[in-house]
Amino acid sequence: MTKIKIVCSKCGGDTILRDAYAYWDVEAQEWALSSVYDAFLCSSCGHDACDEVPADDDNEAFSPEQTAREYGWLPDPSSTTPGAVYKRDHGETFTASSWAEACGLECIR
Repeated sequence: MTKIKIVCSKCGGDTILRDAYAYWDVEAQEWALSSVYDAFLCSSCGHDACDEVPADDDNEAFSPEQTAREYGWLPDPSSTTPGAVYKRDHGETFTASSWAEACGLECIR
């Protein structure tokens, strides 16, 4: 089975929250998951939709440029902006460093 990672469809962050109910398990002395619902929330940017992408076990830390490519953001050859510029399928463009800022990440090259 191929592992997947759940990421924000806007910023690519992987700190996704989901609505759920839990109950107190007296025997285990901990909260136990009861139900999971459809709503999602990215804790990095507040967006409410997510994507499934392949998980990479070999390399947990990506540069913003590598991560953008991994999450389906494509290089935009029509851009004249210096640096890495990416375009999402719906046409939105951004630089890798602005993507990292939106996710609260530090650019490392």
